[in-house]
Amino acid sequence: MERDRRVGNLKLGLALGLLFIVLFAFATFWIILQVDVPPIIKTVVSWVTYIVAGSIGIYLIGSSIIMLITAIVKTIILKIKRLTKKDESY
Repeated sequence: MERDRRVGNLKLGLALGLLFIVLFAFATFWIILQVDVPPIIKTVVSWVTYIVAGSIGIYLIGSSIIMLITAIVKTIILKIKRLTKKDESY
């Protein structure tokens, strides 16, 4: 199960990275060549960029919050286990 999750995370990371690279390449191409792009394409690219950047931001913020909460809970559980061990030794 852990391996499946790692493979899934790897695929998701590769897909998001590839999408970011493609968007960056298109934006760089348009900036360097100063190509006149139809407004609909500019709108679509800007919305896709916002969605991808927002998704990455939400993922990073959410995962850091989850990691922080699990670290706090783990610390509390370990303290409770130590306290119960001391009580049992008496």
